[in-house]
Amino acid sequence: MSTIRIICVDDHRLLREGITRKLERQPDMKVVDTAGTGQEAISLYRRHRPDIVLMDLHMPGMGGLHAIEAIRDEDAAAKIIVLNNGGIGPGMPEIPENPMLNMRPNTLIYGARYDKMMEAFGGVGVNATT
Repeated sequence: MSTIRIICVDDHRLLREGITRKLERQPDMKVVDTAGTGQEAISLYRRHRPDIVLMDLHMPGMGGLHAIEAIRDEDAAAKIIVLNNGGIGPGMPEIPENPMLNMRPNTLIYGARYDKMMEAFGGVGVNATT
């Protein structure tokens, strides 16, 4: 069994740490690093080339959508699961219909539900196709 290598990106430290602890309990998952900004996410992606990036959309500075675009500019096959705790509403960025982002229904998770996140891993895991 191969290990799924993950980067978790969210500006809320408590959420990052909680997700990391949950994922680390899975025998086939390893959080290789965490980031609090979109810019950090890009840097860590370059360093680690993870199997999956968990990305928050709404962060100070560079948000998740811009970070996704930058990562996909360098690696069109990057597998990214978007976590959006607040849902769509005032102050939240709109998700454009952009084929570069390759957003499939199971890669956009509203409410940051753990069971939905784990379902998405099944569709975005190491051996999945984009």
